[in-house]
Amino acid sequence: GTYTLDTLPAGTYNIFGTDSGLLSFLDSLPVDSDTVVVPPDTLKQPGSLAGVIKMQPGDDPKTVFIIMYGTTVSLQVTDGQGRFNLPNLAEGNYPVRFLSTLYIYAVFDTVLTVTAGKADTLADTLVLPLKIPIPKNFRLAYDTLKQIVTLSWDPIDTSVLKGVNVYRKNVDSSALVKLNNLPVTDTIYRDSSGVQDQTYEYQVAGADKAGKEGNKSVATSTKIVSIYSFEKGWGSIQPSDSQFWTPSSMTMDSKGRLYISDRGFNKVVEYDTAGNLLLTIGSFGTDSGKFQEPWDVEVDANDKIFVADYGNGRVQKFGPSGSLELIIKCNSSDIGFVAKPKFLQIDSLGNIFVIVCKSGNVEDKSFQSLVKYDNSGLFVSSTNIAALIGVVPTLDGTGFAQDFLIRSNQFYVSSAPGNLFVFQNNITASSKIGAARSPVTFVNDSIFYCGGSNVNFYADGPIKIMDISGNIISRFGQKPDYAKPGTWTNTIDGSLSGIVVDANLNVFTCEQSGTNFAIKKFTRN
Repeated sequence: GTYTLDTLPAGTYNIFGTDSGLLSFLDSLPVDSDTVVVPPDTLKQPGSLAGVIKMQPGDDPKTVFIIMYGTTVSLQVTDGQGRFNLPNLAEGNYPVRFLSTLYIYAVFDTVLTVTAGKADTLADTLVLPLKIPIPKNFRLAYDTLKQIVTLSWDPIDTSVLKGVNVYRKNVDSSALVKLNNLPVTDTIYRDSSGVQDQTYEYQVAGADKAGKEGNKSVATSTKIVSIYSFEKGWGSIQPSDSQFWTPSSMTMDSKGRLYISDRGFNKVVEYDTAGNLLLTIGSFGTDSGKFQEPWDVEVDANDKIFVADYGNGRVQKFGPSGSLELIIKCNSSDIGFVAKPKFLQIDSLGNIFVIVCKSGNVEDKSFQSLVKYDNSGLFVSSTNIAALIGVVPTLDGTGFAQDFLIRSNQFYVSSAPGNLFVFQNNITASSKIGAARSPVTFVNDSIFYCGGSNVNFYADGPIKIMDISGNIISRFGQKPDYAKPGTWTNTIDGSLSGIVVDANLNVFTCEQSGTNFAIKKFTRN
């Protein structure tokens, strides 16, 4: 079994032996200028090795070639599932390269081991890598409370990738939308722009240093589910139906009854939470008990009903049965200008606080005062609050008061175009705690408010919930499709005039337009 090979150039050699179907293989033998004694080897039965090479879905494994370095063996994968077989090989370790004729794939180098006399199969599937890798372990989490989709993936190889692009597709559409402007370098991306009750598919793709994008990941999906669902509604906003014309505010008494002021029909109506009409107060006029644009209605701890009678410049107080008990005139001699009451609140001592204005004209927006009356209706004080609620010297609606609340001896006033200010009852300074359009209401330490009235607002939910520091906790509701009135039932229009939350955390909304119900009830999911 002795052999000699003369005059070999210096280098590294593989040495193969064969006789009567038996094989031997010595790999990576270095040869220099001196004589090299080759280690002894033994001819053995040949072995074989089978396996599977995996590509991205839709790509053809028959584009893959296998090259066994240092041998004369190379082959093309001919199986559509990526199965391959390397037959009749001597025992040993073989450096092998897998490469595809498809441009998107990088080469894959590995070492395969063949055992004499055995037909082995690789335990693991081999994966042909992409030149631009897909982010690994792409996953999705959905926060029902905040309605935020959180996408995450493993850290990327920054030597190869610049970042990750994120895509979203509504399952009812074929349009795949890229959500990020620049490649995301973090391992997380949050999407809060989904529309309620819609289902979306998400995918991610790596982007290399030149900005070239690789294959997208397998899609994962979720449905945008609200924390509240529509239960029922009542009241038509049609002047011809004589139900509601321009509902402007809503409140609830200690027994859970709803009161709504209607500036169009100049009345205040009382409903139970099942939608049954219990009481109607007032009509158009200047006489006692009548209204001209009743802007706001509130109820005190004894279920007395207070109405801001805007056009008549007064506040009227009624008993629970609707009987008139008190009229408070907003006298210009007390306030400093001819005042029209818009918003009112009653504190725990029965004091009556009223935000009054000179008019709705922008040139008069500096004339806004918070007026205090005692529980008998006597004037106590008047303070101009225009500067405290963001009034600026521009001829627009900026700084007009939109809603008013009292909580724990603090005053909360929302003002246009959507700011919420808080100040102590000494009314000397204010602080802005968040962006909040009217109406506004408190539930424990949470604030429910209308989110806004533009395109971005609608995409983000008409009603938002934030904590006392101004951090968004949740949101719910969606813009009505004005071309499809039949879909308005479970929507919330941006023109909200009232939000009330009862003891069971059911939400009632009062709406002015774009809906088929004036009053809607939403229950917690």
